[in-house]
Amino acid sequence: MQTNHVGRPGPVDADKRIGQAIRAGRLKTGMTQAELAALVGVTYQQMHKYESGINRIPIVRAFRTCAILGIDASDLVKAVENETMPDDLMRRAPLPILEAYAVASDEARTTALQVLKLGRRAQA
Repeated sequence: MQTNHVGRPGPVDADKRIGQAIRAGRLKTGMTQAELAALVGVTYQQMHKYESGINRIPIVRAFRTCAILGIDASDLVKAVENETMPDDLMRRAPLPILEAYAVASDEARTTALQVLKLGRRAQA
């Protein structure tokens, strides 16, 4: 796995696919990166980095982006459903997920639970 300039794990192929799904949703609405970025609360440069997979989008921000675009967050999961996560990411994953869930809106929490259930069904 690549690391960024401060030694943290960098984005993986799944991040690129999620960014592509966000970009496709944005283009369907006819919104510019700057317009979407303003609604999400980031700079257009940051939105560009999310869409191109340069930066990993935080889950709560991904849910907010999906809500703004009117797309189902499960579409992001479908974009990466056959992706396997690196072992070190899997070991670290629970804490950030719980932290994000703790500050998420009720709508985002409901969507997150739906996504997790979808993943569980896919593994069965």
